[in-house]
Amino acid sequence: MWALTLLAVLQAARANSCIRISYATDEDGAKTVSKSFAITARSPEACKKNQFSGLGPTKAFALEVSILKVLNEKRNASSYTTRKCRDRYFPRLLERNDPKRAFVQSWDGEPLTDGQHHNRQLCQLSIGAVRRFAHCASAVMAEARVEHLDSRVMLSAAKNTLIDAETKRLTLIDFDIASLYGFPRTDQLVNRQYRPQSYAELLTEFYGEVCGGAGLWPRK
Repeated sequence: MWALTLLAVLQAARANSCIRISYATDEDGAKTVSKSFAITARSPEACKKNQFSGLGPTKAFALEVSILKVLNEKRNASSYTTRKCRDRYFPRLLERNDPKRAFVQSWDGEPLTDGQHHNRQLCQLSIGAVRRFAHCASAVMAEARVEHLDSRVMLSAAKNTLIDAETKRLTLIDFDIASLYGFPRTDQLVNRQYRPQSYAELLTEFYGEVCGGAGLWPRK
């Protein structure tokens, strides 16, 4: 059950040794995800800066927590986006610990891919449902002035999209490589702002590769 998730976490840890991710169950039995941005005494040079964002642990933590907070705020009920997109598309921020640069968010399923193995639970959704999710997630981010900068190619978009095995709900995660109101503007993040394909186009392409013609028969 946890194979895809655990492998993705191990790959993330290798890519950025500053990030620590763990899983737990709260007092109500709900799964949660803890994420911390560490400065290790053993190898502090490895945690001064994320090679993909150019941010140190403290700034990376502050950015992701701020984005999750903004994306979870009650949206303007009269806006076009809110009227069309009423679901939750991002993790819920459950708890934060600023001195430790750590936070807890909701557990929302397993990634659509770990880069090698694809999650075929996606095929239980129609292509229309996948597109609606991606369009709504993008619209809500645009309204909040958030840019997810680690979903610019197909496998990255799929790796950072989770699917819940029971509800089949999709969730876009991982906002430590992102921007809020156009900031921060490190060289690494600025170089990621060019997007040849939209998030919806990338998920549609991934769906086609994994599920083939399954989406021709709407299920949901």
